[in-house]
Amino acid sequence: MNSVAQSSLSPSLIEVEDYLISQCLVREDQLDIARQHCLSKHLSLVRTLTNLGYVDEADIAKVQSIVSGYPLFEEGATHYPLYLLDKVPLEAWQKYKAFPIDVTDGQVIVALLDVYDFDGIATLQYFLGAQTSLGFAVATSSQIEKLHFLHFYQEGRVRKFLCENPSEPASNLPLATQLIDLLLEEAVDQNASDIHFIPEDTCVIVRLRTDGVLRQAHTFHKTYWPHLCNRLKVLGNLDISETRTSQDGRFLIEHRGHKIDCRLSSHPTLSGESLVIRFLSQGKEGPQLEQLSLPQEQIALLKELALAPEGLIIIAGPTGSGKTTTLYALLNFLNKPDVNIMTLEDPVEYRLAHIRQTQISDGFNFAAGIRSILRQDPDILLLGEIRDPETAQMALHAALTGHKILTTVHTMDVPRTIFRLQELGLQREPICYATLAIISQRLLRRLCPSCKKETQDAFFKEPVYEKSGCQACNHTGYKGRFPIAEIVIMTPQLREAFLSIGQQQDLSSLLANFGASTSLWEQGISYVKKGHTSMAELKRVLGQQWGTP
Repeated sequence: MNSVAQSSLSPSLIEVEDYLISQCLVREDQLDIARQHCLSKHLSLVRTLTNLGYVDEADIAKVQSIVSGYPLFEEGATHYPLYLLDKVPLEAWQKYKAFPIDVTDGQVIVALLDVYDFDGIATLQYFLGAQTSLGFAVATSSQIEKLHFLHFYQEGRVRKFLCENPSEPASNLPLATQLIDLLLEEAVDQNASDIHFIPEDTCVIVRLRTDGVLRQAHTFHKTYWPHLCNRLKVLGNLDISETRTSQDGRFLIEHRGHKIDCRLSSHPTLSGESLVIRFLSQGKEGPQLEQLSLPQEQIALLKELALAPEGLIIIAGPTGSGKTTTLYALLNFLNKPDVNIMTLEDPVEYRLAHIRQTQISDGFNFAAGIRSILRQDPDILLLGEIRDPETAQMALHAALTGHKILTTVHTMDVPRTIFRLQELGLQREPICYATLAIISQRLLRRLCPSCKKETQDAFFKEPVYEKSGCQACNHTGYKGRFPIAEIVIMTPQLREAFLSIGQQQDLSSLLANFGASTSLWEQGISYVKKGHTSMAELKRVLGQQWGTP
């Protein structure tokens, strides 16, 4: 027996049995039955105990970790060494419930269901090489099945292509082109908003952003990157000889009858050029207000605000919080023959009929666009983002002179939106008189209805739900997203109060005292109680500073 297997023999399974008995996790008679099943079914004791339902999979993993000294596997690693998957047959990874999770100081760390499965360890050692040092982390069956689903089945077309062409994409441009096509198709099929290509010293990591969360999809050897990178830069009409500065480009792909606009960004790093592609589906007409999944009272309030004759409506939030979608929903509601609607966007994400939309470019920025549009007799102007002093000043001037302005600001809440505008050189008084409303928005992932499970949380008296994971949700525990929004209307009373104070904390307290709107935190808590999302997701999106216990 090899050295790895020998090192795993001590402490023995007898110590696992003793610990299970001492902690009252299993009875002696159940152990006797399990031992008999081990002999008749040729399964390990660990698997048998969970298969018979005597011990919960999480408990048996903890016991193995305590007795063996191996750590428990924790999900959420930035990337896994997926190139090792091809060194071991798929059947072996499946049979022994194993998955490579890290390479540390030359040692391959494998997540394993049963760290006392010496036959499995010996098999992995054989395929990974006798000189390979192995380490282990104890995983549950659910964790291993999730990893297998994500990396063996969900990305099956890419993996099959690489198995048939193990090294050619590194040296064969046509095959590299095919691989890029497969990666783009895979990303679109999984409703990814972005695909990231991240070069490191020894590999290239491919990540997909789905429902606002990045996850690793593939890892390729570093030798693949030159051809893959050049192919993408050619598609985006970028200079392939320029690697020291950032570049932006775009290209179109057609997938399942739909045209998709791909926005490509390159950025130089110490390990090579990092590329990110944003997918924008062409032909979409944008959402309607009723499709935003907001409460009916908030929909009615947005309609009332949209019908105001003039003023500034600001939607605030971080990147990926749904600000642009809400803007387009407001435009669709306002899009009537008797109004002239014009937009300045970077990029144009939806094409809207009867609305004159303009794409910002290097020689035509937001400030220049506003100056030009104001000579086009607009009634309503959508301004993609206020990001510089000149744009902020011109947007404010337009709102004060009888135009309706819809725009976004990258801030976290209403008070910080006011302060951001002041940082851009605007005075608080004209801000307060020009502004109709500020809408702070976030997106929460929706718990998968097929697999969500009840749990107890110290913050709630009644049971709530948490994520689990199944094939329907790609083992993420979530399926889709929905918005929460804090809508603060600048009433005369609130305006005067804003003008009388100066500190950000005072602004937050003022909003609470006025009862200006239900906070994002309060809305999120209500959705947790309803089982729409989890407490973990609410904390991920809003953070601990929002009053979490």
